[in-house]
Amino acid sequence: NWDEFPVHDSSAIAYAHNPNLFGTEHGRLSCILDGAQRGRTVFVPGTSGNHQVCLSVDSSSMLDDYFSHVTAAYR
Repeated sequence: NWDEFPVHDSSAIAYAHNPNLFGTEHGRLSCILDGAQRGRTVFVPGTSGNHQVCLSVDSSSMLDDYFSHVTAAYR
């Protein structure tokens, strides 16, 4: 009874289109390779890391932007 869907791919495109809608942080990503949490991604914030991850999004603005572009062909 899940009435939602993941938006990972479309969120990546939205970030490429307008990164100002997202809150990001630099740090280091790694993946646990063994044990019960195998496959879990771990993020450690810090200036020495070479990864940038999105931690927040202005979802209302992102959806407004998305719908305006998707429906533009029908105007």
